[in-house]
Amino acid sequence: MVLGALIAGTIAGIAAAGVTVFYLGASFWLGLFAWWLMRTRIGRATRAVSDNPSLAAASGIDVDGVVRIVWVVAAGLAGLS
Repeated sequence: MVLGALIAGTIAGIAAAGVTVFYLGASFWLGLFAWWLMRTRIGRATRAVSDNPSLAAASGIDVDGVVRIVWVVAAGLAGLS
């Protein structure tokens, strides 16, 4: 029901333009990605590796594993676009 309403361009019975629905969806996914980077263990490791890979490795972070995960996520996002 909700998905059908979003596709039809209505939110809670209020008519919305398709662009508005797109921006709401994009904002949601951007917020979720920001939360993932700030609050999860892999997100913090990603930020640590991007700042200083040698210090991250000295701190016990598997730099190669983090880089692999970032590539997989990037490939998935590229596939969705």
